[in-house]
Amino acid sequence: MAAAIELRRRGARTVVASAGPDGLRAITPDGAWRAAPPEPLSGNPTGAGDACVAAIASGLAARAAWPDILREAVALSAAAVPCPVAGEVDAAVYSQFRREVRVDELAPPRRRTATDSPA
Repeated sequence: MAAAIELRRRGARTVVASAGPDGLRAITPDGAWRAAPPEPLSGNPTGAGDACVAAIASGLAARAAWPDILREAVALSAAAVPCPVAGEVDAAVYSQFRREVRVDELAPPRRRTATDSPA
């Protein structure tokens, strides 16, 4: 998390970092969150990162709230793990995890000041 904070200090607007099988961490202008899968999965993690990025991009395009984006990203990336072939997802795991991914707020949004640049 310290590296993400440093990236924000250096000018990154939003930082999303993978914690591997433990989920994602995000620091944004709207706050900071941790999203974790409800249970560990085993299998082939190849493609899970691509699934995660696709879910984040889709959520951003839809202007979804960060907790929802992170929930979808963890669910979709986790659903790729049980599949033997990269690029596939297990629909049952995706459906289950969409309901069960835990998203915890780590920090509330920072109040903007008059000297902040627009986001």
